[in-house]
Amino acid sequence: MTEKSEKRRQYMFVIRQLAKRDVKKGNSSAFLGQLWNVINPFVHMITMVIIFSVVFDNHVPNYPVYVLTGTIIYSLYNSGTTGAMKSMVANKNFLVRTRIPKNIFVFEKVYMAFINMLYSLIGYVILLIVTGVTPNPYMLLVPLDIAISLVLILGLGKILAVINVYFADIEYFYHILMLLFMYGSAIFYTMDRMAPAAQMVMSFNPIYIAITIARICVMDGYAPGPMLWVKLGCYAGFFYLLGSFIFKKGTQDIVAKL
Repeated sequence: MTEKSEKRRQYMFVIRQLAKRDVKKGNSSAFLGQLWNVINPFVHMITMVIIFSVVFDNHVPNYPVYVLTGTIIYSLYNSGTTGAMKSMVANKNFLVRTRIPKNIFVFEKVYMAFINMLYSLIGYVILLIVTGVTPNPYMLLVPLDIAISLVLILGLGKILAVINVYFADIEYFYHILMLLFMYGSAIFYTMDRMAPAAQMVMSFNPIYIAITIARICVMDGYAPGPMLWVKLGCYAGFFYLLGSFIFKKGTQDIVAKL
């Protein structure tokens, strides 16, 4: 085993241990916490289906799957970036007392968001079966959509983690920003209901792009157009490189700021 692979193995072990600590800290029962990760997207989906399908007479085909697909992808972005934003401040004792690479804490929060998403997929698969969605080979592209999204989330998370150390109030502004992204990601409505100008703006929303790719693969059963992949890939590459640069520069004297 090479030195690099041994280091990666050790870092992954640290990430898992930090994740277990966060699970125990956030839930009195690990089982109930994992069960909630399965149920929670369903609660949001049922609420939105009742409001926008029954009350507002929304005729989107297979609306429950449409909403749940958007909810799961959005939750991954929201929990991943929000957790990463708080990672440095929440682990200041580790940063002061240990020599663990600082980006491990950001990785751990994104890893936790990914694991929570995997739990929510249990209910998602059940819903696909119940609603009669036919499996198709293009569903295999969804993991690629998720992988690119994770790179983007990691890059954004590094930027937010540094900003949060110097400007703690960023949490409140970011919560509002994520609400705007939620309403601008067509989670519970279709793009054609928006004005052309709004559609143009939304087409550059990375969360909307990731959701659209997943919906096309799962619900429509064909390969998403290359422009969607290019946009999402460019976002991921740009923000990962930018985030890595800002994180490296911004964490050089970060212990003194904590």
